[in-house]
Amino acid sequence: MARRLFAQLAAGASALFIAAVAVPSGAVGPRSDEAPPPAPATDGPTVYTESCAKCHGADGKGDTGMGKKARDKGKNWPDLTKSTVSADKAKEIIENGVAGSLMKAYKEKLSAEAIANVRDYVIGLRAGATP
Repeated sequence: MARRLFAQLAAGASALFIAAVAVPSGAVGPRSDEAPPPAPATDGPTVYTESCAKCHGADGKGDTGMGKKARDKGKNWPDLTKSTVSADKAKEIIENGVAGSLMKAYKEKLSAEAIANVRDYVIGLRAGATP
């Protein structure tokens, strides 16, 4: 009987200790004076800069280190300013990537709105167009 009582007291003390350590004193939830984190960008220029420019270059010409190495190896590295793919095909490429290439899929990383906006921005990079 004493052993069972001792075991129950020890378990209760352990639970109390864990609760005291896990929850900071006076914590009641998120502070109301903290701003929520910013929503992910969805505008074309920002999405392009954050997700595409590293490989395709700020101007879309693909003159990045990665692009130059790929071209030196005879691989197709697109100059987006000269691309002739349709808007639908550009959207498909952004969403699903290109098999066998370094172009990865973004459908799980970007919202439908962001994909549509970056597609429109990329099409605007074409020669003679102003994004």
